[in-house]
Amino acid sequence: MIYDITKKFQFHIELTDKCNARCPQCSRNVINKENGQLQERPNLAFSEITIDNFKSIFGDFQYQIKRLNFCGNYGDPIFAKDILEITNYIGSDLLLKHPIDHLHLHTNGGMRTPHWWREYGKLLSTYFPNNHMVTFSIDGLEDTHHLYRVNTRYDRVLENALAFIEGGGIAEWSFIIFAHNEHQVEEARKKAAQYKFKSFIPVHTQRFYGNDYLNYVFNNKKVKIEVAKNEKANQRQEKASNWIRHSKTIINNNKGKISCKAKNRQDVYLDCLGDVYPCCWIGSWNYRRNYLGNTAEKDVHPIFEMRENRNAIKESLGQIVEDDFFKYTLPASFDINPCNICVKQCSDADVKTIKNRERL
Repeated sequence: MIYDITKKFQFHIELTDKCNARCPQCSRNVINKENGQLQERPNLAFSEITIDNFKSIFGDFQYQIKRLNFCGNYGDPIFAKDILEITNYIGSDLLLKHPIDHLHLHTNGGMRTPHWWREYGKLLSTYFPNNHMVTFSIDGLEDTHHLYRVNTRYDRVLENALAFIEGGGIAEWSFIIFAHNEHQVEEARKKAAQYKFKSFIPVHTQRFYGNDYLNYVFNNKKVKIEVAKNEKANQRQEKASNWIRHSKTIINNNKGKISCKAKNRQDVYLDCLGDVYPCCWIGSWNYRRNYLGNTAEKDVHPIFEMRENRNAIKESLGQIVEDDFFKYTLPASFDINPCNICVKQCSDADVKTIKNRERL
């Protein structure tokens, strides 16, 4: 059994698959093989959870909620048109039914205006005075941030983040480390403390998948992104390369060794269509299969290919988390034949990005 209905649930929610940024290692973007152009994938669902959808999903949810996390795989929650209405609903209505412990949002920070962000800081500080967080992804400084966070501006992102903090919002600075910005980590950490961010998160990515670099073209400019040269970056590269070479052996060696994060944390993932999954990794795979016509995980597992999508907008979320897939099918697979993604993310194979939150 994945979920214990007597315990509090955590929800990871993708409010939308829309985004202003064109990060080259994000699944919503692609580098054209013919001309190297970095572009948005053409077959995205371009969907989002509206305030009415949100109310229908959680208004009748009968179990306890511990945490709401707005992030996702393909979009930025601040791009969702009803983000203010949804936040207001959580604070003014949902909190009366569920004593939610924490509200967390992740953003590139490049959208909206400083005024909007200042008001949003006031809103969160009103409903969640000491128990909210907005993670701003700022991958470098003035001369480097935009190289990965393509189509965003360092000065605007920082201005928005500072306005949010001025409004009473609690923020943290997330910094993905590459070869072009690793010399700036310490300076960024000092700036984060100076600007009163609550924490700083150096991120060691595995998204090069064993390669040393990638090239792209954007606005007629050629850019090369290289893997960082530090020890943790080398470890991520080694893990990813080992997986590519020996995935079948690694999967077989991890039967009975899956420590499912969804189970351990009572975590449920809802994508921008309202479809329900145990985690964002499985959700991303199914979205790619259904909309993008591709997936990095070939033949991930028959239990996911046979499972019909369960949608929380169209049916009861409470009934979905109690269905046979979560009760029996998925947990049984951990011991008999674990899927590729379960092994990569929730076993000793450890082929995932590492984030270390540092309190400032």
